[in-house]
Amino acid sequence: VRTNSMLACGGVDYKTSQPSANTDDVNDNIAYANMSAVAPGLPYLNGSKAEADSLRAIRGENHNDTLLCASNASESALRTLMGKYHIVHIATHGYFTEAATAETDIRPLASDEQLSKNCLFLSGAESNLHNPEFNPASLDGILSARELAEMNLSQTDLMVLSACQTGLGFVTPDGVAGLQRGLKAAGVKALVVRLWKVDDQATAILMKALISNLDKGMDITEAFREARQHLMKTVTERRYKRGGELPDLVVTKKYDKPQYHDAFILIDGY
Repeated sequence: VRTNSMLACGGVDYKTSQPSANTDDVNDNIAYANMSAVAPGLPYLNGSKAEADSLRAIRGENHNDTLLCASNASESALRTLMGKYHIVHIATHGYFTEAATAETDIRPLASDEQLSKNCLFLSGAESNLHNPEFNPASLDGILSARELAEMNLSQTDLMVLSACQTGLGFVTPDGVAGLQRGLKAAGVKALVVRLWKVDDQATAILMKALISNLDKGMDITEAFREARQHLMKTVTERRYKRGGELPDLVVTKKYDKPQYHDAFILIDGY
């Protein structure tokens, strides 16, 4: 994995967005219709901004890195920039509309339909989803697997999707039809995706270790394995001050349970 450039996205403002500068972008109106039907809640993710900031901080100023946050973390910006960076790290909400019902039944592959049911939410998505007058021909802040599949991401060595359900999709005879299929079709070489919700602190610990390991020259498989091991061995401590004569309350937490480290998977590491 080449590590000289990274695009990091976090702290997305789901209510507002910068206008698209590229009039050639075509929206996936099927994805918009799918997501409008379920209207998922998109609360601001405080931990995602801290996660993106921490990755930028550990790499210092000696890399060609870019950080997108708030209203700048738009679908238009990501479409424009993703193909120019060797590592792309996106911390946001992810969604698979049929996560509760898809189970493991093998279905025929129908890319247009299935790849429009897996998406990442970017700036402005919440406002657009709840706007009955929104024109689905415009970019909506919903980046679907179908849209990703149409991009050229052949320069991207590693895509990290630090978002729920980004490893899920329909099980087909040709593999899982989800965000990972869209990204592989676009040319991304390796992916780290998440299967279920994990708390912010565990996610940040693993992601910082992963990027730090890559910067040390480890190959992606070793870097990911060592990052998972690091998370499993980590014990955090939080101190809460209590009034009066009560002593401070100290809460320790371990991350050695599968619910933390097994939520992340590496696809096509080599």
